Amino acid sequence: GDHMIMAEVWTRNGKELSSIISEKIGKLQGITHIRPAILLEKLKEV
Repeated sequence: GDHMIMAEVWTRNGKELSSIISEKIGKLQGITHIRPAILLEKLKEV
């Protein structure tokens, strides 16, 4: 089955996020799919 790894990435804007996904994460050996879930603000952690 699919193996999943979740990572939290903070960026200044969408352009920076896109760059990190394509130029860094996407180039890691073994990465075949990336499915980002974008949260626009972080809620207070309990």
